Amino acid sequence: MGIQQLVRLEREPNLRVVWTKEDEDFTPWLFDNIEELGDAIGLRLASQEREAAIGKYSLDILATDIDYDQRVVIENQLETSDHDHLGKLLTYAADSDRNVRVIWVARKFEVEHKKALRWLNDRTDKNTLFFGVTVELWRIDESRLAPHFALAVAPDNWPSGWLSPLSSIPSERMERYRSFFQDLIDVLREKHNFTRARKAQPQPLYLFATGSREFKYWASFIEGQQARIDLRIETGERERNLAIFEALKQARSEIEEKYDHPLFWDPMEGNRACRIAIHTQGSIDDDADSLTEILNWMVENLQKFKAVIGHRLPSLARQGLFTQEQLTIE
Repeated sequence: MGIQQLVRLEREPNLRVVWTKEDEDFTPWLFDNIEELGDAIGLRLASQEREAAIGKYSLDILATDIDYDQRVVIENQLETSDHDHLGKLLTYAADSDRNVRVIWVARKFEVEHKKALRWLNDRTDKNTLFFGVTVELWRIDESRLAPHFALAVAPDNWPSGWLSPLSSIPSERMERYRSFFQDLIDVLREKHNFTRARKAQPQPLYLFATGSREFKYWASFIEGQQARIDLRIETGERERNLAIFEALKQARSEIEEKYDHPLFWDPMEGNRACRIAIHTQGSIDDDADSLTEILNWMVENLQKFKAVIGHRLPSLARQGLFTQEQLTIE
């Protein structure tokens, strides 16, 4: 019999050694790594919006259950569960006019909050599901600290009896998203040399590279029957993002004159990123002719963003000091 190698597992109790601030560090990381959270629960999740407006409040993350096209509301915290976040979850769940998955992520759950989530699962219908998920930092042997999610609370008998055997097959609506964005990618690659992308995913958005990792072009469908194109500024630091945003905004008149249309300049208060966007009416549920119009609109505006703003981005990304006074616009 061979000698078994012992594996040393360490747990770091302080999540803030990796994510200093909940809103500026942990929420953006979770948004970008939503698949890891979904794996812990047994759902395929796609991030849709950070700091999503719910009336006068802001939800940490709005996502989608890809397989069943269900709305997912997520509140996250770096400390032990508290009453404040429980109240927020109930408020955001109540705002949904369709089936919803409610996910609460915390370092640790109080016994009373676990009981509350179980009580909610017992008394809501089968299409409204509540989950509690713990997050820890683990180090195995000499590896770097890595996040580990664990399911703390779920509906009884989850997932048996809740998800059909077809759970790996995206819903019909998610397939429409995949088809739409596949057509968008193909047109942009083959006719306009805009992207090298080749494969769309069953989710309501697609991110295109700009040539600078600090910036991305987003094409998306958002709640409220709208489609949106935006330039997202995400350097990893809120102060730097704002400085770049304000530097670009100094050239707003020139940019919008060349663009030949007003743009939505959004500092995304309470978020780490900033964006410059343009919207139009439209939904993935529209008829074929309307979807063709939306696709053409996205193609046109993605190219306009690149032509009018894209050439300004490399110089902003290269500059080492990211204060509003030190940034310049070419």
